[in-house]
Amino acid sequence: MIAFWQYVLLTKRFASIEHKFPIPGHTFLDSDRDFGKVETAVKRREHIYSVDEYQNIMLTCMRKAKPSVTRVGDKMLDLDKLV
Repeated sequence: MIAFWQYVLLTKRFASIEHKFPIPGHTFLDSDRDFGKVETAVKRREHIYSVDEYQNIMLTCMRKAKPSVTRVGDKMLDLDKLV
């Protein structure tokens, strides 16, 4: 994890980074609510045949703040090589 944060800092793509550690006994994180909404929307669909359909579900399941969904594709990194 440290190697990842070092890499992120070296890329200078972010003005700040906030890493949250759950409080013991409290396993709920801010993103859990968002993932719950996506999971509920996925369960309402009978069949999903493509990644594009998942992306569309993620984009349309949020009512208040529209999410930004980025297709990862070739943007994956091997963190073992960063060390």
